[in-house]
Amino acid sequence: MNKKLLFGSNIQPELVLRYIFFEELQPVLFAAEDEKKSLYLCVLCDDRNSFRWIVSPTKRWLLSEMMDNKRSIYQVFYASQNLGRSLIIEKNATGYICRRMKFSELPTEDLPTSGYMFDADEDEILDFRRSFMNSRGVEQGADGKLH
Repeated sequence: MNKKLLFGSNIQPELVLRYIFFEELQPVLFAAEDEKKSLYLCVLCDDRNSFRWIVSPTKRWLLSEMMDNKRSIYQVFYASQNLGRSLIIEKNATGYICRRMKFSELPTEDLPTSGYMFDADEDEILDFRRSFMNSRGVEQGADGKLH
């Protein structure tokens, strides 16, 4: 991969930043992709003692529905249970540690509040759509197929 890895090369799959939905000093809610172009929805969980991220497999159409307020952020994470295991990635003094787990095993206090919508404005929706368009201006999914 040419882009900078989010969590280093010892975390599998190797992830790069694909799109930032919300950030403060660093991305808080964002999409990442692996070398196969599979998408993941990621959320930063900062408990003041350490940084950790929930990283869950997703699909572009789920992210699109989140942007259009058809699904809550929680519902997109919830849908990940049908797509594979989620990851908890934690940063420590020496690097990152990763644990794979089922959605039902994720710490509920770290997941977005159920029912909370992203509530994107028109400019944010347009920016999201553009970031997933191919060079011909056609919306393209993470699988490379046109949608």
